Amino acid sequence: MPIRNYRLLKGKASDLTLDDDDIPHVEIRVEAGWTSYRIAVNIRSQQPPHDLLYAVCQNFQHPMLSDLLQLPEGMTDITGERPDLALDYVRGGFLTRADMRVAPFQRSGPANDLRDVLEPLARRAIDEDHHLTFYAFGESWGPERGKPDLYFGFSPGNGLHNIHMNQGSSDKHEKDNAPNQDGGLLIHSQQTGTWTGIFLAFQSQSWETDPETGNPAHMHRASRNDTENQLLKE
Repeated sequence: MPIRNYRLLKGKASDLTLDDDDIPHVEIRVEAGWTSYRIAVNIRSQQPPHDLLYAVCQNFQHPMLSDLLQLPEGMTDITGERPDLALDYVRGGFLTRADMRVAPFQRSGPANDLRDVLEPLARRAIDEDHHLTFYAFGESWGPERGKPDLYFGFSPGNGLHNIHMNQGSSDKHEKDNAPNQDGGLLIHSQQTGTWTGIFLAFQSQSWETDPETGNPAHMHRASRNDTENQLLKE
């Protein structure tokens, strides 16, 4: 079963905070016209191994980038309106497991954990370079009428999470598996015309997935074998 509300948010970063709960995220406030949103970027996994995989692709290239530039600011429904903009880490041809590195959630010292990767990019967009546009892919929530945002206080609460690979899980997140619905973060510089791609995955996720369900391929093979064995018994 796929995630609900697979969407793309386009806008400008305006604020940043780092939560410290049991499932830590980098929380980025994004403005799109007169509407505020929050994007919640995982920096640690609930399931062991807890350290995430990440790739930062400078000068990122992809055929859909010209289409992204034409989108209005705000949310775009990928599943219902623009399936051509869907990300798929396994089949998209822009990323492999070997391109990704393991990053600890938090480690003392400069530039050696995932927060040190994400925070400077967001800070630059907020404080220095207002020509940077954020494109976040993931699962949307809201608008939550009468409920202000938990971290930034704007109302109604509105945002995007699951900004990571959304297939290949065999734990409690198996229910979210599907192809063509992976999350990610692209940042475009209007000054230079260049793109930066940030892609996240969990070490527990398989990169060999069924093209129809997004489940790990070994689960599909096991299910097929069980069916064949049952037919033989009958």
